[in-house]
Amino acid sequence: NLSRGRFRAIREQMGFKLPALLDGRIGLGASVPEVLFGDDSEADALVYSVFADVLAGRVEPRVLGQIMEAAGAYPEAIHQAQKTARRLHTGEVVERIFIHLDRGHAPSRFTPFGTRLVPIHAWIQAAAVLHADGRLSGEEVLAVAEEMLDSGNSIPDLASLFQDIVRRGFVRADQVERIWQEASGLEALQEATLKRLSRMGNRDRYRACAPPESADYLELVRDFRKRSKLHKKS
Repeated sequence: NLSRGRFRAIREQMGFKLPALLDGRIGLGASVPEVLFGDDSEADALVYSVFADVLAGRVEPRVLGQIMEAAGAYPEAIHQAQKTARRLHTGEVVERIFIHLDRGHAPSRFTPFGTRLVPIHAWIQAAAVLHADGRLSGEEVLAVAEEMLDSGNSIPDLASLFQDIVRRGFVRADQVERIWQEASGLEALQEATLKRLSRMGNRDRYRACAPPESADYLELVRDFRKRSKLHKKS
């Protein structure tokens, strides 16, 4: 891109990541699921969500082109993405999108993307959601917790993270409790977590914010580009 003078392509994420993700689906059927991981420092939430809805058939190639053009992608990247999208099997392929809040953005910023996208403060929250989805065992969740404790996080820190993901409605309290029903260890963390969950009162009232019927990606692109400009100025 530098040698061709395509300086916009160096910063523009949609024109690079989206065609690459779509190319990666070639030869895979709709029965092969994906879980996507990113952060809030770039356009991962937007790119991953568009990718998921292209695969689900909710964003057709014509609309995909409009979204990518609004994001500033080059015409050849748009053409490549549209060409690939027409070759792919459609289905609810992307199960979850995890966005790590590296820059401290509020989780509510990502509400327009729906409950498929989970903003997380730490990876133990992703592990808890994947356990609830049946993708990780209780032992594997506790292995993530052990790594975080070894990296300097405290038991109260982790208990608060469990409470937060329950409070935001992405995991139920009984699903967190089930982690220790499946695995043993980290009893101090279990005690601290259950104590925090018991303080939440009627835990059934916690539900993730309902997503819109369909994401307005053109508006989300405009909002993302506006925020990016403000960030550069600051």
